[in-house]
Amino acid sequence: MLKNNLNTIGFKEKELVDLIYSIGEIKKVKSGTRITQEGRYVRRIHIIIEGEIRAWKNSQEEKQILLYYLSSGQVCPMSLNAILKQETSTIDSVATQESILLSLPVEVLQKWMIYKEWNIFILKTIISSYEEITELYSELAFKKLDQRIECFLNGVGQKQKTKTIELSHSFIAKEMGTSREVVSRALKQLELENKIKLGIKKIELIESV
Repeated sequence: MLKNNLNTIGFKEKELVDLIYSIGEIKKVKSGTRITQEGRYVRRIHIIIEGEIRAWKNSQEEKQILLYYLSSGQVCPMSLNAILKQETSTIDSVATQESILLSLPVEVLQKWMIYKEWNIFILKTIISSYEEITELYSELAFKKLDQRIECFLNGVGQKQKTKTIELSHSFIAKEMGTSREVVSRALKQLELENKIKLGIKKIELIESV
């Protein structure tokens, strides 16, 4: 299984693959497992083989600002940044489901830059992170909350391939970095606009973004 995943990620060079096999560790983590914690040093590089990780930053108002979700073949770019700068993590991350991780020592981040495939993987991660963060700030700056919620719900629906999604108002509030009451009002407005239909801990998408 690991060999197929490495090929999918783009690691095919024999010497690099042999190194990954020799020093890499496969870790199975349960949903809710903390991967990184703000204020602590990042001790390992975790590449996701299976599963999903949610990363966020805490605001001064003690609200969570969602940064991104990571899935198979990805690594947390903010963790790489902390490792390169030899600083503590500025974000928190947690597994949202049972996940399988390829765990590597932080020293390989720079040592393996001599391998083209590793170099490309790291550069793609950094570029992708820049694009995602730019999009996030653009949404925060230019989109109203109801528009952000509408886009978020549509994204969840597309990901789950369903028009009926099971999400609580509290969960959406956490993802949006706001209060449950504010989200409830925004959802009610979307329902009045006939874009969604509210149920008990579920939302039916009537109109896609």
